[in-house]
Amino acid sequence: MPNWDTNPLLHSLFNYSIVMPNVVLGFMCAKWNHEGVLPTWFEGKQKWPLCILVVIVVLLIPGLNIPTKGFPLHAFITPFFIFAIVGIFNSFQLRTVTSCLTKVGDLSMYMWFFHALFFTTTVNLYTKNLVFEPFHCFLYTFVMTFALSYIASWIIKKLITPIINRIK
Repeated sequence: MPNWDTNPLLHSLFNYSIVMPNVVLGFMCAKWNHEGVLPTWFEGKQKWPLCILVVIVVLLIPGLNIPTKGFPLHAFITPFFIFAIVGIFNSFQLRTVTSCLTKVGDLSMYMWFFHALFFTTTVNLYTKNLVFEPFHCFLYTFVMTFALSYIASWIIKKLITPIINRIK
């Protein structure tokens, strides 16, 4: 179809089809984790080299520019990345890391939603200077996005929790 990206409806449907597999995958992982059945393929110190290899491969795959014809490859490689990272952290008994990850995990849904706002076309006009400037650096962008998402999510959760408790 010529100029499909200029048609707002078709463009929205395309964006939805790219994002939806990740959303479904997130729901599935949350359900599995709640039931305690997340795969343990990467658990244990003896599997640490495998974890590092998986992380490197998953980070390199997008750079290979593999033609996928719209197929959401990231929806299938991201779980391996997450399981490998969890395997690395679970291999060591780091109380401070565990405590920090638990705090972030409690706000993860709010953070995911809030950080997504930073990268929408409309909001990006206002947040671009804060998140992407003055440095064009991945680490700076990550830290700023993480910090702003965490703080805003903490505030949102504090506002929403009483409302949710009243509804229950």
